[in-house]
Amino acid sequence: ELRFACANWFANRSGLGRPLQLELLRDGCALPQQSNVTLLPSDCFEENCMFALRSAGGSSTSCGSQGGCVAARPLRMPPDWSTVAWATPYGPFIFCLQTDEVAPEDVFGARCQVTTFRPRLVLTNASDRDLELRLSEQRIIRLAACQSLESHWPVVPGGDEEALPSTTLHFRSLSKSTCKWSGVVLCADSVAGSTPFLLATPSDDNEVESDQQGLLAATRTSVWSVDIAPERGALAVSFRQGSDFVAANRMFLSRASMAIR
Repeated sequence: ELRFACANWFANRSGLGRPLQLELLRDGCALPQQSNVTLLPSDCFEENCMFALRSAGGSSTSCGSQGGCVAARPLRMPPDWSTVAWATPYGPFIFCLQTDEVAPEDVFGARCQVTTFRPRLVLTNASDRDLELRLSEQRIIRLAACQSLESHWPVVPGGDEEALPSTTLHFRSLSKSTCKWSGVVLCADSVAGSTPFLLATPSDDNEVESDQQGLLAATRTSVWSVDIAPERGALAVSFRQGSDFVAANRMFLSRASMAIR
C-alpha cells in the first residue's frame, strides 16, 4: 500500500463570507483547496504565498490571472503564530495565523501541520441582556445575548510592526432604562484577565418623585465584568454581569461609609 500525504495545510477560519472569498496562490497559480482547507508547498515557512481576496465569482482560472481580485498581499506561514493587519477596499481586517501539529492518528500516521487563519478579536456577550458596543472608530454595533462577533479595526500605517494590534471600546446594557456608557475597555494582550466596570442607569422619574425619604439615588448602578483571554495572537473578549471582586467595609466607626465609583 502506497500513501501520499501533504505535510502542510492551511485552514481558512477567517469568517469572510460573500461577496468575498480568500484564495492562496504560488507563482500566480491557485493552490489546491477543498472545504476551506488548502494544501501548501513544502517551503511555505521560508517562502511567501500570495493571499488573494476576491469578489464573488472571481477566480484565477489560469496562471497569472487576477480576475475578481480586490486585494492581495504576500505572507509567510509562521512556525508558531503571527498577526496580520490587512487594509482592503472592503475595509480593514485584523487576523492571526496559528500553526499546530496534526495528531498522527487523525491522518493515518502521517506527520502534518495545519496553519489556521482566523480573526484576531472575537467579542462575546456572555450575559442574558443585549449590549451596545461603541468601537474605537465611533461605530456602534449591537451584541445580542449569548452572541459572538468577530471585530476588525484600522491599524495606523507605519506603526510598530512587532507590536500586537490593539483597540478600545465602550459598552452598555440595553434594558428598560438604557445604561450609560462604560469606561474605556482596552482590548490587548497586556490586560489579560477580568476587569470590573460600574454601569450607571438613570432611575425612573416616577420612582424618584415617590421616594419621600430620599432612599433612592438619582442613578442606579450595576456591576459588569470584561474578561480578556489572549492565545497566540487571538484575543477573546467576553462581557458578563457580576464581578469576581468583593469590597467589604470593616470600619468600626458608625459614620464611616464606602463608595464605589
